[in-house]
Amino acid sequence: MTFDADFFKDEEREGFLVPSLMKRTWAAELKTLQVLLDFCRQHDLKIYADFGTLLGAIRHKGFIPWDDDLDLSMPREDYMKLIELSDTFPAPYRIKSIYTMDRFSQFHIVLSNSQRNRFTYAPELIRDFYGCPFFVGIDITPMDHIPRDPQIRRMQQILYKIGYQLSTDLSQDYIAIEDGRIIEGKHAIHTPSRNTDSPEEFLQLLQSFEKYTGVTLVPDEQLQKNVMLLTDRIAMRFGPQDGDEINYYARMAYWEDAEPSLRPASLEEEIIEVPFENIMIPVPKDYEKLLCLQFGTNWRVPIQESTLHDYPFYRTQLEVLTMEGHTEFS
Repeated sequence: MTFDADFFKDEEREGFLVPSLMKRTWAAELKTLQVLLDFCRQHDLKIYADFGTLLGAIRHKGFIPWDDDLDLSMPREDYMKLIELSDTFPAPYRIKSIYTMDRFSQFHIVLSNSQRNRFTYAPELIRDFYGCPFFVGIDITPMDHIPRDPQIRRMQQILYKIGYQLSTDLSQDYIAIEDGRIIEGKHAIHTPSRNTDSPEEFLQLLQSFEKYTGVTLVPDEQLQKNVMLLTDRIAMRFGPQDGDEINYYARMAYWEDAEPSLRPASLEEEIIEVPFENIMIPVPKDYEKLLCLQFGTNWRVPIQESTLHDYPFYRTQLEVLTMEGHTEFS
């Protein structure tokens, strides 16, 4: 993949300054994205831009100026096939998921541009990714069918939320497992405005989860992974014969009102390609309907909003490089 030299310069877009380091990070993400899209075409897997990336593709023909990541979605069936093929994905990239790693805390895939487990200064990143020194990742979310029967839908959502809460308590170290005992984790929060589950509350949730799923979960070092695997099975329980709407099910857990985020399954049926920076990316043909569902009818008007994570995402990685003496990136 090639870029004009001017691409890597500081640039003001929509009144927002995109620094050179972010432009190099964008380039690294675009290279990773192109490899992903080529792999999906090779294996006949359906994938498409979603969320902020879809908005950027249609409104800006590239990144939203104040955004720093890439989001794509896949039908559940294709998503699971991608995981099955993860061992064949070309190096140096790595598919991170609850199915490919023992310790992973997301219900979606993160495609990384490095197979390293720990971030540190890596000359190969700078050499191969346009001077970008960071681990970059592409989020790939599975889209699951939501049952049309309201009672079944409600039960599924309740079970999923329990599993999501249990896995969050463990992954955030609010709760820990020690010698088969459930204890308070080192990051437990006790404030007037927020309290994390106590070990007793966690155990009650775990027992309810076991009761209604019919699965016994052993409190050991694999508990977080086993809870997440079971929770993901709940999300993929239903298919097109059961419902006409789809969603990334984790949104059903962390959004108070997830119903507006549901989308017709038919939006996945026909995919077209549109320009995105210097490549072409797949999007639903009826992208206007999806953008209205996600961002409202005024989605064409740029509004600088914060993302779900701190901007830039590489802030912590930059601090590591600085501590290691690599101040040329600051």
